This record gives sequence, structure tokens and C-alpha cells, in this order.
Amino acid sequence: MMLTDWSAVGDEQLYTPPELQRRQLTGRVFGHPTRPGGSRIRTSNIVSITGREVTTQNSVYILGNPSADYVEWCRETGCHVPTLDDPIKV
Repeated sequence: MMLTDWSAVGDEQLYTPPELQRRQLTGRVFGHPTRPGGSRIRTSNIVSITGREVTTQNSVYILGNPSADYVEWCRETGCHVPTLDDPIKV
């Protein structure tokens, strides 16, 4: 499945240490077995990342372009700015 216009999101639980925080992705999915192409989804928790391939608890996604708003937010806050070659850090 392909995930485009994506951004990384967390569970935002108060008093959760960073190593225990769960990370997910949100974006538009294509090739999903039960969702129409372009549907906006939130993934299950990220398990591993290899290049543009992200494995979550339930699925494997290939990352397309990130959300322009997310890229801008990353630049403004000093977070890792996603590229196609190095899309995400967890």
C-alpha cells in the first residue's frame, strides 16, 4: 500500500516517557484492501522503518510525498525534515 500526503503523529499522552510513546502515520492511502483510493487514514503503531517502507502493527506502507504542511512544521520546529530518501525518524 502507498501512503501519500502523510505526516507522523503520536498518541500525545501526558506523562508518557519518550521511549514508550506510540507513533503512527496519517495520510491518504492507495491500494488498501477495504478503503477507496485516496481515503485519509491513521495507521496502527509503527514497528519498523526501512527507507520508505514503514511496517506498522497491522500493515506495510510505502511512503510517497509527505504533507507540505508537515514539512513546513518540521522546518519551523527543528525536527527531521522528511525527504523521499530519508522520510522519517522515530
